[in-house]
Amino acid sequence: MCKIIGADPYVTPDDRDRELLAQRATRRAEVNAPRSGDYVVFTDGVKRRISSLWDGNVQTSDGGSWYLLTSGDASFSGSLHPPVRREFLTDSRETEPASFWFFHHDLAQAHNAVHVELRVRVWTASTTAP
Repeated sequence: MCKIIGADPYVTPDDRDRELLAQRATRRAEVNAPRSGDYVVFTDGVKRRISSLWDGNVQTSDGGSWYLLTSGDASFSGSLHPPVRREFLTDSRETEPASFWFFHHDLAQAHNAVHVELRVRVWTASTTAP
C-alpha cells in the first residue's frame, strides 16, 4: 500500500504523481533484501530505519529524510549510527508504513516535494543497537 500524504505548499499532487509513486513502490517490492528506508528491530527493542548500505553493512538512523528513487530504493539525508553486518539481519515478513518523498512530476527543483508513505520491510537484527 502506498499513498500521498502531503506536498510542499505550492505543489498539488495529481494522477502523474500517483503513477510515479505506484511505479516506485512496485520496483521496491520486487527486491527481497534490505533497502534504505526499511526498518530494523534490534534485540534490545530499538527500532531504526536503514539509511545506508555498503560492503555488506547497513547503517541505521533515528530520523532523517528518504528520497524515493525511480528504482524503488531510497537516498538518505541525515546522521548515521555505526554499521551492522547485513548477515545479522533476518526478514521478519512484516511491513510497516514509512515516509519518503520525491519531486512532483520528477522535476528536480526547490519546494517541489511530494511526501508519501509506503509499506517497507521490517528486519530483525541478531544484535543490540550500536
